[in-house]
Amino acid sequence: LEVYLAAITRIGREGSGLRTLFSGHTSIGAYPVSRFGTEAQKQSYLVPACCGDKIMAFALTEPEAGSNPLEMKMTYRREGDVFVLNGIKYLISNGGIADAIVVFAYPEQEGGRISAFIVDTVGHSFEQEEMTAKVGLPTCNTAMFELTDHAVPSANLLGEEGDGFRIAMDTLVSGRLSVAAGCLGV
Repeated sequence: LEVYLAAITRIGREGSGLRTLFSGHTSIGAYPVSRFGTEAQKQSYLVPACCGDKIMAFALTEPEAGSNPLEMKMTYRREGDVFVLNGIKYLISNGGIADAIVVFAYPEQEGGRISAFIVDTVGHSFEQEEMTAKVGLPTCNTAMFELTDHAVPSANLLGEEGDGFRIAMDTLVSGRLSVAAGCLGV
């Protein structure tokens, strides 16, 4: 951790946009896969992420909920060997350039707990829009995206079903540390 934060501090000296690209990819994109992923998920996503062949992101924030998971509206349902996701995520760093995004959603039926999924950003059911009219971080890619009956293979469930809140909170610690280190660099 100490070496990583030293690297983020140095990258932060070059600007917050560059730090956000890097930490969005590593601190909150790749980190939850590294920490909670299966060996197959790590091979499929972390190996290419480390080589620069895949860009990662993290999607908790929604238009009406901000980053408060208790107010999220994105849902999922299981259909055979896939989970089907529906909803919008907003203000996602790397969201317009990511190849894979760790996404959080509630089950469609009431009373269920949040789950986490590794979502590939391909297909007609994944629509993204870059957000260029924003205050600050003009060089940072920020986007919103909408999933409409987006099928995610059951193998892309991150952790166990219902583990999403724990995964999100653990990941946000890493993300907040990288923001602090980046600010020190600035």
